[in-house]
Amino acid sequence: MVSNMHYLSQINNRQIKRVLLIIFFTLLYNISYSQNINLTGTTVDSETKSPVPLVEIYLISELDILKQKSNFSGEYKFDSLELKKYRLVTNFIHSYVKSNLVIDLTEMDNNLDIELKSRELYKQTIKSKIKFELYRATSSHTSYKYIIYSDSIKLVQEELIPDPKAERKILKNNTTNFVHIYSSKEKDSIKSIIKQYKLDSVALYEKRISFGGTQWKIEIIKDAITYKINLPNYHNQGLEELLNYVAALIPREKKHEYTF
Repeated sequence: MVSNMHYLSQINNRQIKRVLLIIFFTLLYNISYSQNINLTGTTVDSETKSPVPLVEIYLISELDILKQKSNFSGEYKFDSLELKKYRLVTNFIHSYVKSNLVIDLTEMDNNLDIELKSRELYKQTIKSKIKFELYRATSSHTSYKYIIYSDSIKLVQEELIPDPKAERKILKNNTTNFVHIYSSKEKDSIKSIIKQYKLDSVALYEKRISFGGTQWKIEIIKDAITYKINLPNYHNQGLEELLNYVAALIPREKKHEYTF
């Protein structure tokens, strides 16, 4: 009789443990699942707010890439997303430009309307930009870059330290930088030089474009199109005046340091 009672007690203990384990894992699953959300919204025109249908939407994280497509009403839905950051990217569609933004699901609700900007509007809002980069090497191990923007100049010195124990091997690379931000008056002077010599005209450089050695690198952005131009040892009065003007803005000790 005592043996039977002990046996029944063991069975009851096992059943209780099994029930407790089931309850524990059920709670664990519910807690884990409750940390996921569904993300819904509509793809719309940024100006008219009218739906844009059939847009492919990608959510990109370190571990995976998720894809959905908005329906004919512009509605989309992602199920059971982890509460973390994603990069949201849309494809090029119709007359709209690609969207590319970071969203943090820990800081927002589960509804997000994706506003798409038309290509024409994008062309109107994007600013024209220009960058001039002059490269000079004073030795086999030391080189300089003078990067001239419309609002600043950046000087870069790069020095390659050879390894004394191994021929033709670089031990380390030392890089130093100096940046000067233009005043409003200096900005106006830079714009004036660019305008006077038409330095923002792609046609000015077309016959000089180099596919070999490069001294000047010029990048021009106009109407959402980027032109990258490589030039050889190019002597142009406008570029020389631009370089001389920004050189006058650099402190004397920095001129010596960067051999300006």
